[in-house]
Amino acid sequence: MVGTDEEQNYQKRQNVGHFAIAIDPARFVGHVTYELAMNRYLELLRSGPSVDPLHPVMAPGDREWKEAKRRATNGIPVDFETIQILGLKV
Repeated sequence: MVGTDEEQNYQKRQNVGHFAIAIDPARFVGHVTYELAMNRYLELLRSGPSVDPLHPVMAPGDREWKEAKRRATNGIPVDFETIQILGLKV
């Protein structure tokens, strides 16, 4: 976060706070109930109507899992300049 010169030089308070919390859902409803609820939620989310039929509704992480699977199968794409810098053979 970028502020004024006064804030950057600690001459003026930025009035910024942070909060973090870790919750174990299993402690509230149990692991099995939590997994069932999350699976149902994801099923409802993914089955929702999409603006573009060619691009279905995705849950957080879906795109990353798909890309990880693609890269595990096809390898990680590397641009030509990086190949040269690293001295890789193609």
